Amino acid sequence: MITVPAIRLHQFGVVLYQAILSARDVDRLVRFEVLSYEGGDAAHGARPGHGKRKAKPSRVNWELLERRIAASAEAYQRPVIRKKIADLVEYYLQCSDVGNLPAIPGAVLEIPSEEGVLRALDGQHRLLALHQLITAGQANDVQVPAVVFDRLTPDQVVELFVTINAKHTKLNPSHLISLAGRRLYPDAELAASHDIIRALNEHAESPLRGEIKLFGVGRGRVAQAPLAEELKGIFTALDALGGRQSDRFRDAAQRFFLNYFKQIARVFPRAWAGRKYSIKTGTALRAFLRVVPDVLNAVRKTGGEVLDAHAIGRVVAPWAELVGDGRFETESEWRQKQAGGIAARERRMRDEHLLYDLTDSPFCMKARICLHLKGVPYRTVTLTVGRRRELRRLNPLGKVPVLVHGADVIADSSAIARWVEDHYPDPALIPADPEARAYCLLVEEWADEALYFIVGAFKWLNPENRRAALANTVSELAAGALGPVVGWAVVRNVRRRYAAWGYTAAALGGLEARMRENLGVLAALLADRPYLLGRSPTLADVAAFAQLSWMRRYAEARLLDEVPTVRDWLDRFAAAPPVAAALSS
Repeated sequence: MITVPAIRLHQFGVVLYQAILSARDVDRLVRFEVLSYEGGDAAHGARPGHGKRKAKPSRVNWELLERRIAASAEAYQRPVIRKKIADLVEYYLQCSDVGNLPAIPGAVLEIPSEEGVLRALDGQHRLLALHQLITAGQANDVQVPAVVFDRLTPDQVVELFVTINAKHTKLNPSHLISLAGRRLYPDAELAASHDIIRALNEHAESPLRGEIKLFGVGRGRVAQAPLAEELKGIFTALDALGGRQSDRFRDAAQRFFLNYFKQIARVFPRAWAGRKYSIKTGTALRAFLRVVPDVLNAVRKTGGEVLDAHAIGRVVAPWAELVGDGRFETESEWRQKQAGGIAARERRMRDEHLLYDLTDSPFCMKARICLHLKGVPYRTVTLTVGRRRELRRLNPLGKVPVLVHGADVIADSSAIARWVEDHYPDPALIPADPEARAYCLLVEEWADEALYFIVGAFKWLNPENRRAALANTVSELAAGALGPVVGWAVVRNVRRRYAAWGYTAAALGGLEARMRENLGVLAALLADRPYLLGRSPTLADVAAFAQLSWMRRYAEARLLDEVPTVRDWLDRFAAAPPVAAALSS
């Protein structure tokens, strides 16, 4: 025996109970029996996947289900429609994914007594027939089992109505699908969402054409209800900002979303066209929709027009490296429940850090050390000749480092350091005290300018160093037959730049003297403290270390050995676990 909550009803001399059973109780207790279940597929609908086309994997184990169903000439149930079962399985999974209709058992319901306070979603004919009996005085004591929904939103009302009435053997749902959003929904946001989804599913140039199942109808795999919910969230967020900008965007939203998904298809070409990828599933599409406000903000920050496909493309282009086609493989980890589903996909696109990097650059080292000291996870994209155009879309100067975080693109190591400090304040690398902060930033600028100039001259003007420096830089920028050409171009450009400033190999002696002066300044700062500004490392230490640590690889390393205080500081800073991790990366 099991105990379940129930309501006892009396109707036309029959006692019945409205009970709440768990799905497992129903599966165990209920016997499935249909009338003459032996006529083959013709009697109960063709089995999904049978025919000339190769069958797709089914969510329904048909052999097990057929063994479960008994056949009897005395049964009342009609033969099972297999397609209806498959559709309902998909619908249950969609409801589970959306999770916006939770059951709350054990409630006590108080219903207002005003006439017409309730609206019928289904059973109108039975209610009208019952009304005739009541008018005739023949059904005054009848109890009616009913399901009462509390405060359904307009989109849920439409979804329930279509689910009840637009399934097999019922109304043709095409009449509903063809209606404009404003005819279906009184809510302007839901109406706009419906029209956008229709455009994505029906427009000839849409990369999602035919992929969306509108009101449970069509060959698409994605239900419209979860997408509509995400779109409504976008409009709600924009409306909260107020102004005419929100109204203008809603009016032109169809064009934006068509362009948006076109650019996504270009960013992930292999996943979009491949059969072994799940980029067109509801989980992935909802994640793409959730980051739309960030995309809009990034487009506006760069001075672009939100309806311009090229402006949208520039913002989403980093996703090719940040996310990658491989993340959408059907069997990949992100689709598993433990990976977090939609929320994990959204966080990955919104929160992951991507650093465009060149290992041989002291400024890239500076950015890496800042990220490691803050404990910020990131992935690197090594700059190559083939990625120059991609880099220029992010930074018109074409220089590294560049940090990409969601819709934010931060170029220049100093800007990256300040951005990281603002978003991840612990541990602090820039002091809060105004005087100490100014001193820290002054030392950073001195390292980035004065030290960089001298160390760079050692690297490129000294023939003893140039070969090793060139090998490190060129090995990353280009490989194969292109390497010597790139190496020649790098050396020529750097030497021309120093020559324009009046420096050649003959000036190395004077540059060594200037470096000794700078090392003396650092030694004075470190005379009674472990780091440049006190007992904890700051951005000043990061900037100076990023420049001087490269001297260990050059002939001028002897200059560091002449100043033990600076040499020991370099060793102490390099031994810190976050810095060591940055150097090894």
